Amino acid sequence: MVESLDLRTRCVELEGSALLGAGFSLSAALGYTDAEITGVPAGNSSGAENGNDVPNVPKLAVSLSLDYRSNPGILG
Repeated sequence: MVESLDLRTRCVELEGSALLGAGFSLSAALGYTDAEITGVPAGNSSGAENGNDVPNVPKLAVSLSLDYRSNPGILG
């Protein structure tokens, strides 16, 4: 038997990018997630408790990338 839990998640994400010149661009993103267990059925044997963080949900996610695009010239 699979027991279900009530969960609440709140998230925010920020993204940005910039052209650096000479064909380069920089992109960055930051995400924050607050995931909490809000309802545990009576007699639950999983060990979950109200107010605990949801397992395997990262609080922070970060990404950074540098891209280069060359000028394709006449054939582009």
